[in-house]
Amino acid sequence: MNTSKKPNGEIPTLSFSEQDAFRILAEASVHSSDVQDMCKYFLRGLLDVMGFEFGGVRIYNANTGMLDLVAWEGFEERYLPDSISIGSFEQTGFLISHVAFTQKPIFIPGEVHDVNLRIPPRIMKRYHLSTYTAWPIMHRNELIGTMSVATQATIRFSKRARQFFDTILALFATAVRNRQSEMQIRQTEEFQNQVLSAIHGSAIIVVDKKLTPVKYWVDKQLLKKYQLGLNEIIQCESFKFKSTKRRKKFQNIVREVFKTQSLIREEFIGTPPGGEFWFDITLSPIIDENGHVQHVVIFVQDITSIKTIESKLRGSYKDLELYTSLLKHDILNDLQILQSLFESIEIMYPDDNRLRELVAQSKISIGQMTKMLDIIDIRHLNTRTDLIQIIKETIKNFRRTLIRSKLVIDDEVYEHKLTVGRLIQVVLANVIRNAAKYAGPEPTVTIHVYIKENSIVIDMTDNGPGIPPEIKPRLFRKGVSTSGSGLGLYLCRKVVEGYGGSFTLIPDNELDQGAGFRIVLPLNEKTA
Repeated sequence: MNTSKKPNGEIPTLSFSEQDAFRILAEASVHSSDVQDMCKYFLRGLLDVMGFEFGGVRIYNANTGMLDLVAWEGFEERYLPDSISIGSFEQTGFLISHVAFTQKPIFIPGEVHDVNLRIPPRIMKRYHLSTYTAWPIMHRNELIGTMSVATQATIRFSKRARQFFDTILALFATAVRNRQSEMQIRQTEEFQNQVLSAIHGSAIIVVDKKLTPVKYWVDKQLLKKYQLGLNEIIQCESFKFKSTKRRKKFQNIVREVFKTQSLIREEFIGTPPGGEFWFDITLSPIIDENGHVQHVVIFVQDITSIKTIESKLRGSYKDLELYTSLLKHDILNDLQILQSLFESIEIMYPDDNRLRELVAQSKISIGQMTKMLDIIDIRHLNTRTDLIQIIKETIKNFRRTLIRSKLVIDDEVYEHKLTVGRLIQVVLANVIRNAAKYAGPEPTVTIHVYIKENSIVIDMTDNGPGIPPEIKPRLFRKGVSTSGSGLGLYLCRKVVEGYGGSFTLIPDNELDQGAGFRIVLPLNEKTA
């Protein structure tokens, strides 16, 4: 980087080799294997040419509507969220979001028309950055992503430098879009190959009204694997119908398709010399322009390996059920022993109020653990229960542990049958427990249940200091926590997602204070 200082002490102007920058872009486009690799290559080269130490590239994800981080230099990864939403700086706190939102670049120092943007973001303060620019990467008026570069030195961006950025990033956007298209074509080809490879272990047979095969394709490996003759497959001689609903010969099933003009799909078992096997068979009618079935297509798929896995899983599930029952039995025995010991302490020291209070708290914890064992019993995981009842039970369990709570239920809620999976109680208990831990000496949890856009929404907020900003972007990752193992919120999100819902933080602009968590679950039918 070359800077020329003004004689009167003004900020020096950025100057660099544009030829080197174009060379780096060309090399990145040629030598990189994918979009992420190309972005990393170009970012490093651009920073080197400019003499800047910090930079980042985010690519717009059309599926999520977010800006995904694909390349960065200088910054620590823990301070860079994987994805950020697009919006104004006031809404998100990110200059990159604002650039993508307005599709206009930002220069610091330089022209910043928005008053709010004159407030340096946290990332600039943390790294003592004085010069910063962020640009939208656009291709034919379509947002591709964003690029930002920065340095701790104070440098002014000249008009010529800005024009250069316009040009180089327009070319970079074209390169990214071309690479994305190449990857999409490659993925499509891979998918086609997967489809073709899936046909292995299959047979396709077309029969007429006399059940005579007129066309067929049979995987030779299928014949070899089960020691089958070609006619055995074509004539379906080795198939035995296994449905408990009806026991018909296979030929009668084919005739039924001709008669009803409907698709039939069943599983058949074969017992040739090569051993027992299972086939999934789909029979589909081919109807002519007069509405008559002329042929039936029979698609045969080998599912023996799937059936074997299913059998093993059923055995494993029984083993797991037995193991959890034994484990639950042992833990309950230990909890009963603890309960007896605490009761003995109460009898031995009747006048020690402090000791009695500690014993009472311990007995409450034992009661909660006993209830939790019942909730996570593997035999009951798929059962559903009333949402409001679960919330009230959870609040009741914590009431004697000095946690104040407030439950607000909108009138519209009572118009619906709100049944949820039993493990939701574990999620609720986890959030309340965190509030008790971090919300200060007098924790209060407010739970608001309401209906929004065909979903049940449960907002849980506390009166504490809130979640540290540096942890928020990574809060639901495995291993991330303000303390402890960090598994709690990660597993809570997995539980809620397992029930078809979402578990997220409530945005700061919706909170007066403290931390807030939002559970959104699919809505059941209305009551009569």
